[in-house]
Parts: sequence; structure tokens; C-alpha cells
Amino acid sequence: RYGGKQAAVSLRFDDAHPTQLDKAVPLLNEFGFPGTFMVNPGRPTYQERRTEWEQTLPAQGHELADHTMNHGGASTDDEATAEIAGCADYPRALAPQGSPMLAFARGGGTTWMQRRPTESFLKTSHLIGGMGGSMSCSEDYPSFSLDAVRSRLDRAIRNGEWFQTHYHCVDEGYIKISSAT
Repeated sequence: RYGGKQAAVSLRFDDAHPTQLDKAVPLLNEFGFPGTFMVNPGRPTYQERRTEWEQTLPAQGHELADHTMNHGGASTDDEATAEIAGCADYPRALAPQGSPMLAFARGGGTTWMQRRPTESFLKTSHLIGGMGGSMSCSEDYPSFSLDAVRSRLDRAIRNGEWFQTHYHCVDEGYIKISSAT
């Protein structure tokens, strides 16, 4: 149990989608919940609102984490280094005095064909991987329900676990969840 806490919950937002800034962040702020935003700094949707991602979110208590530069996978070791280490440079530059460790989750639905194991890239870039146990929260999935979330949360509290939920788009887009939910 870290810091005397019974369990932990992380609200993770993947792919730096603009609806996260427009819809999720105001809700998180309203309820005082910090979010972890897994960003892709090489994508146009990130670059278009870079100031919000890199200045506004951290100032509001949210954190940025590594979700690869472009969410496109890698065919070689050099591409994997550029995707993983390149992305890690963005949040690190914002808080050089902060923790040397960042969370990492590679982009889902991508192909990774590099020769070295992913763990070697994580070690070199001082990243924490193995964020397994995350529950994808989207009304696009037939198995998703608020009762399923409550059940997983209750189990995490009962067993002293780290419960992670992850979200993509809010109200519109792919793998979405509604603001109301």
C-alpha cells in the first residue's frame, strides 16, 4: 500500500483527442480529479493545441504521459526509439526537476516490429510500462456499463489494487463515452 492508501484509481485519457480538452478536462476540474493524458506530440491534433496540453493541463494538476509520438507503431529499432523516447521528451521538458519516470502505454491497434524488446526502450527512456489492468470505458463497447466500472472499483478497493480506467473521445469520435456517463 503506497502512502498508506487502501487502493489507487487512475483516470487515463489516450491519444490526445481534442474532446478531452473540451469535455473531459472541465469535468475533471469540476470534481477535483486529476487525469493522466497519454499524448502523441507528433500528431496534428496535439500540435494545434500544444499550449493547452503542455501548459494549461499541468497547471490544473493533470499529468502528461508517453503514448508514442505518432501512435503508428514501429518497424525498426530506430523508429521505436523515435516513437518512445521522442514522446517522453515532451512531458519531461515541462518539469525537468520532477520525477525522472513517466508512464508509457504504446498505441493500441498498432504494429511493433522492432528487434529489441519494448522493455529495453522503456528502461533507456526511464518509463514505467506494464500498465495492465486498465478498463476501456466506451459506450461503443457492448460489454461496457457503469455497473461493470463500479464492480471493478469495488474489487480494487477490497483487494488494495490499482484500478485504471481509460478513455478516448468524449461525446464524439471513435471509442467514445458521453459526458453524461
